[in-house]
Amino acid sequence: MLAGQPTRAARELRRHRHQQRRRWVALGLILLTLWGAIELARRLSDSEPALAQMLATQGWIEVARREADAIFPAWPENLQRLQDWLRTHGEPLRVRRAALADVTAAGPDTEERMPRLRAELQALDTFLAPDTGTVAQVEQRLQTASTIVAETIEAHAAAWDEVSQRVAADARFPGFIMRPTVGLVPLGADPSSGLEEFHQIGMAQPQQPAPVREATGRLVCNEGHGPILVLVPGGRFLMGEQGKEPDGAAHDARATDYTRPEWVEIDPFLLSKFELTIAQWVRLTGAANPSYFRPGTTYARDPPIGGMHPVEQVACEVAREALLRQGLDLPTEAQWERAATPPGSGRWTCGSEATELVRYANLLDASYVAWFGPTTDALADADGHVFTARVGSFAANGFGLHDLHGNVAEWCRDAWDAFGPLNVARPGDGLRMPRNSNRVFRGGSHVHRAVDARCRARTDHLPTFRSAFIGLRPVRPWHPERP
Repeated sequence: MLAGQPTRAARELRRHRHQQRRRWVALGLILLTLWGAIELARRLSDSEPALAQMLATQGWIEVARREADAIFPAWPENLQRLQDWLRTHGEPLRVRRAALADVTAAGPDTEERMPRLRAELQALDTFLAPDTGTVAQVEQRLQTASTIVAETIEAHAAAWDEVSQRVAADARFPGFIMRPTVGLVPLGADPSSGLEEFHQIGMAQPQQPAPVREATGRLVCNEGHGPILVLVPGGRFLMGEQGKEPDGAAHDARATDYTRPEWVEIDPFLLSKFELTIAQWVRLTGAANPSYFRPGTTYARDPPIGGMHPVEQVACEVAREALLRQGLDLPTEAQWERAATPPGSGRWTCGSEATELVRYANLLDASYVAWFGPTTDALADADGHVFTARVGSFAANGFGLHDLHGNVAEWCRDAWDAFGPLNVARPGDGLRMPRNSNRVFRGGSHVHRAVDARCRARTDHLPTFRSAFIGLRPVRPWHPERP
């Protein structure tokens, strides 16, 4: 170790302290907002009581919303917090709303105060609105947290037993135990990869039946389903590539100094079989579709865009914040590269022959050239898509995962920097977090050349960057057990 070089423990400690400071700052802002509203209300209470009450109520609502936004996911461990929130904010503000309705109906003596009373009433109505209000959302989360164990574990006890037995007998998961996991419904093993697959029901439409398999074993999915998670083997693998030693391991002429090969060991992990779709994103966030490519619209000669196309124009930090609400996250680079390099892979997930890519990836190819005109390095074959394709339109790799190359590039959790002794992958998930604000994305998109979409190629951008070429593929953070 070089003199003065901080140890990993010291770096982690500083990072932890930084995170703690951010939490305290956030708490301070919440308290300051509430204090400011109360203090202003106190000063106005004698001269303008209606204005004072309105400001106090709006401050209360703001604090309640911020607290509600911190109570995720809707799992049993958050039951008490959800119940406490409803007692502290939901019921008292309902009482205030009822009292305010009586005041506004009192008659002429309230005429002078009416505009401010109505403003307060409107704020309360929005907060308490059935289905869409914050209180209704928290009540729905409470209901989900109360029933999700029964729906995903108890109702599928036999299937979970079978999963545990198959994983224990699978040489790709030596010594690991797969226990029933809240929020996941077992779908059985993929017949081609032999890997277990699960339905994350928290992002499915209410009452949506689980996906079913055709006679071939292929899953039939629609817009109403949540992500399908695949249990991907971990293990020790050579991550990265080098371009200086043609006869050396992991050689690629296009490699850079930022992808220095090194052996990495990670645990098994649960990764989405498909890129996150537009329909799933809209349900996850409750917001409008952010994508450039809009459902119902036809671009070039492609089939119409639908809810099963990948969501894009989502910033890395926005993606993480939304996914964490369902107990999901972005994969680390190590997880992504492991998923892209099953046995038999090469430069790409299907091998090292570019002629095979037309079956596996929506990249820059003859379809693009036919629409836009000649360009360099386009694949000679046509995949039938100029822009994005419905997820799962192309063949799966050896792990049963689709679209790891092309369609949309995929955000990873890691910060950008060169691989090496000062930026090592941590045990477990392989995360690297050097002092750099930029985040990594992998896999290339429908406008990227095949050489830029290699399994080990890396690109980065600011975590606030949004692009029609970048989407995401969720991972479920999971800590597998050993006997």
